[in-house]
Amino acid sequence: MHPILFQLKQLTIYSYGFFVAMAMAVSLVLAEKRAARFSVDRTMAADALFVLFISGIMGARALYVVQNFDDYAGDWWAVLRIQEGGLVWYGGLFGGILITALYLRWRGWPILKLCDFFSPIAALAHGIGRIGCFFNGCCYGLRTNSVLGVRFPDQPYAVFPSQLFEALGLFIISAFLFRFASPSRRLGQVFWVYLLLYSMLRFVLEFLRGDNSHYFFLTLPQWMSLAFFVPVLLILISQRTQK
Repeated sequence: MHPILFQLKQLTIYSYGFFVAMAMAVSLVLAEKRAARFSVDRTMAADALFVLFISGIMGARALYVVQNFDDYAGDWWAVLRIQEGGLVWYGGLFGGILITALYLRWRGWPILKLCDFFSPIAALAHGIGRIGCFFNGCCYGLRTNSVLGVRFPDQPYAVFPSQLFEALGLFIISAFLFRFASPSRRLGQVFWVYLLLYSMLRFVLEFLRGDNSHYFFLTLPQWMSLAFFVPVLLILISQRTQK
């Protein structure tokens, strides 16, 4: 665990914040490079990406604070210290989709087309962010004695590096979506596949997580994964059966 990347006098660079910033930078570069192929205006891509990241971070932070409400009751300013960690992806998904969709509708830009466009990039950015989780020591896995275990400084035993497992899974999903995405695909198909694959990945990896509470034998992210998986699967099946 290495939560502070480096310090320069009064300036502290946190590992988590650094990797989030890296994810944003990589996303912007890839969006501009892919824009012409998918007939997306570069300014449109940059503006939509900015709104997506800001709203996604707000939603992710909001859900984390709700889940850990007691930790912030005495220090509400701590809610703003996201560079130290504390983001929930499903909260970011809800916040990002809702606010960005409203923004795109206001601008008169194609919502599903941009969802397809950003899906491979979002998976890659999410994977980079999970590396930040590893350095920060959050989102850790269950206790283990296997060779895959790692020991964080504040823990007396080794745990599964679930953050790195998820990062690897997201990189694989991203690579697949980059190849799967094509201007000829049915509108929304890449986005639905992204949600389907990630919900499966997250559901499975939650069994290795050691920091989440269970509700009726499953964690909250697992219930949310099921809530996405079922309707998205029905949508894809419906698309396959339609001409």
